[in-house]
Amino acid sequence: MTENEKILRTQAWDFFAIVAAQRLTVIKFYVTLATLLAGGLLALIHKPVFSATRATLGILLAILSFVFWKWDRRSSDLIKLAEGLLKHYEKRLVAEMALEEQSAGMLFTQEEQITNGKRANGLLWKGYFTYRICLNLLYGLFALIGLVICIASILE
Repeated sequence: MTENEKILRTQAWDFFAIVAAQRLTVIKFYVTLATLLAGGLLALIHKPVFSATRATLGILLAILSFVFWKWDRRSSDLIKLAEGLLKHYEKRLVAEMALEEQSAGMLFTQEEQITNGKRANGLLWKGYFTYRICLNLLYGLFALIGLVICIASILE
C-alpha cells in the first residue's frame, strides 16, 4: 500500500469515526427531546383546558421526528460512503496477506455479509433489524404519537 493510499485510508477512517459519533450524539438528543415532549403530552392528555397546547406539542413532536429522521438518513448515507472506502482499502490490505490470514482481516466486508445473511431469513418477528430499521421505527412511532394526539386535541 502506497503512502497516498495510507493517507486516504486514514482520512476515510477519521471521517467514519466522526460521522458515526455525531450520529449517536444526535440520536441521543432526539430520544431525550422526543421523550420529554411525549411525556408532556401524556401529562396533558386528560386536561381539556390545554387542548391547544397538546395539539401544538403533538405537531412539534411529529415535525421534529421528521427532521431528525431526514438528518439520520443523511448521516447513515455518509457512514455507508466511508464504509465503502474502508472496504476497498480492506481488500487491498488483505490481498497482501497470507491466505490463512485473509478472512480474519476483513471486518467491514464480513459484517456486511453476516448482516445480509441474517436479514434474508425473514419475517418481521424473526428478522434481523439494522440500526437504520430500528431508528426508522422509533422516528415513525414518535411521529405517530404526535400526530394522533394533535388530531385528537383538535377534534376534542
